[in-house]
Amino acid sequence: MKKLLIIGLIVLLAAAGASVMTGRVFEEQLANFEAEMNKDPRLDAVSHSVDTGLFSSSGSMTVSMYLEDNQQLIIESPWQASYLPGWVNYQGETLVTLAAEGEVINLLEELDLGELKYQGKAGWKKATFSMAVQPFLFEDKYAKLDLSGLDLAATYHYSGQQEGKLIAKNLILVEKNQQVTELAFKDLALTWDQQGSYPFVQGDAELKADEINFSSPQGVVNLAKSTWSQQLVFNEQNFDYSMSLDLGEIQSQGENLGTGKLSLKTANFNGQAMADLLELLATNPNYDQGEEATNQAVMAALDQLLGGSPAIELEELSLNIQMPFVLEQDAWGELSFDGTNLPVNYVQQLEIGRIDSDDALGRTRLELNFSKIEPGLLMLIGIPPSMLNSEADEQKLVFEAGVLELNGNPLPF
Repeated sequence: MKKLLIIGLIVLLAAAGASVMTGRVFEEQLANFEAEMNKDPRLDAVSHSVDTGLFSSSGSMTVSMYLEDNQQLIIESPWQASYLPGWVNYQGETLVTLAAEGEVINLLEELDLGELKYQGKAGWKKATFSMAVQPFLFEDKYAKLDLSGLDLAATYHYSGQQEGKLIAKNLILVEKNQQVTELAFKDLALTWDQQGSYPFVQGDAELKADEINFSSPQGVVNLAKSTWSQQLVFNEQNFDYSMSLDLGEIQSQGENLGTGKLSLKTANFNGQAMADLLELLATNPNYDQGEEATNQAVMAALDQLLGGSPAIELEELSLNIQMPFVLEQDAWGELSFDGTNLPVNYVQQLEIGRIDSDDALGRTRLELNFSKIEPGLLMLIGIPPSMLNSEADEQKLVFEAGVLELNGNPLPF
C-alpha cells in the first residue's frame, strides 16, 4: 500500500513539475516573440506584462505600427494560460485602435466587427493558434466591404518555421464612384509555410479562389479556379523571388473566353540591399517628404542593388482568349540592368544630372520572345505586320541602348 502511495505521489509530482516546465517554456517563447518583433523597425512592442502563477499565468502585449500621415495603429492582446503536463492552453482577444491627430478610434467598433477572440495550445516545440472572425459589413457612400467571416489557423515552431491557413467563404468589395464596380471572391484560401525572422526569411505562399467575379457597367467577367503562388529565398546574399499566376477559366455572360498564365522570377538581386531598401520605404511612409539622410540611404541601397546587375525574368506569359477575334499568345524574356563598372553614387549623380539619363537607358535591356504575334495587334499600335519574320520559330522584341527593335528592325516610333 505504501509503495502504491509513493508511486502515486511521484506521478503527481512529476505531472506538476511537467506543468510548471511547459509553462516556463511558454513564457520564454513570449519573450522571444517580443524580441523578434523589436527587430522589425516598423513595429514597436510598446508593453509586455506577465503575471506568473504556479500552474497558470496571464498578461498582455501591446504593439504599435506607424502609418502614413502620422497615424498609429495600436494592437493590444490580453491573454490567459493554464499549464498542464506537456502542454499549455491559452486564450485571449485582440483590440485594435487607430490614433490620429489626437483622436483614438476603436476600429472593431467602427467596423462593427465584434470581439476578436483566439485560442491555442503550446507544447515543448511548437504552438498552435486559431481565430474565427464573425461576418461583418462596412458601407458608406464611397465603398462597401462585405465579408462572410474569416477562419485563421496557424502553427509556430520554436525553430522559426511558421505555417498557416486563412479562409474566407465570401468577400465582396464595391467601389461607388460615378460608375459602380464590384469585385467578389468565393471560397478564398491563403496558405503559407515560411522559415526565418525579420528581415531574412524563406518559404512559400499560395492563394486560391474558387470564383472571382468582376462586374462594371461595361460587363461581367468571371474567373474560375484561379491560383496565385510565390516562393522566396531572402538572405544577406540573395533575394530570389518567383511568382506564378493562373487565372483559371475566364468567362463572361456564360461564355468561355479562355485562359491566362503568368510566371516570373528575380535574378542577381542583392539580399542586403533589398532588406535595406524595403526597411527604408516601410519605415518612411511619407518618403516623398523624407529627410536628406533617408534619401541618401535609399540611393545607397539602390546603388548596391544596381551594381549586381539585377534582372526580372519572364518565364511564361500565356494567353488563349476568345474575343471578337482569337488571341493566342505565348511570351518569355528578361528585363535587366547592366551594373558593370557602375560609378560611385550612381543614383545620386543621375538625380542631380551629373550623369546623363541616357546612361541608365543604355544599361537597361528588355528582351521579349514570342512564339508568334498576331498581326492585328501590331496594326492596332501602328506597327506594320511586314516586320514579322514568317520564317522564324519566334519573334523577338528588344529594347537596348535606347532603341526598340522587332526582329532586328527599329520600330517606327
